[in-house]
Amino acid sequence: MKLSKQPETEHEYFLALESVNSFVSVLRSRDDIDEDIIKDIADASHIQIQLYADIHDKFGVLSSHRGCQPGLDMPHMPEGKIWYIEWCLNHLREELDNLKTRIKNV
Repeated sequence: MKLSKQPETEHEYFLALESVNSFVSVLRSRDDIDEDIIKDIADASHIQIQLYADIHDKFGVLSSHRGCQPGLDMPHMPEGKIWYIEWCLNHLREELDNLKTRIKNV
């Protein structure tokens, strides 16, 4: 499994990661997990790891698994960094604002 296109912009990384995350979630929720599905999950997990590393290096985005443990508060964010969940929410807000603008212009 490979990405059909390597993301270039911050928004393309957001879309790619959310797509891969959804794909993995759907596969893990299946009742009929076999060797092929396990391989797909493993392949997608490698893509996730690379995308998380890329957004960390390029955009200062930290995934929660890099900085906290379950049941503990998130540690202080270093200057110029942002948590993945906040990064996602910012992109979703931007998409919503763009959609509202397009609707007004119709």
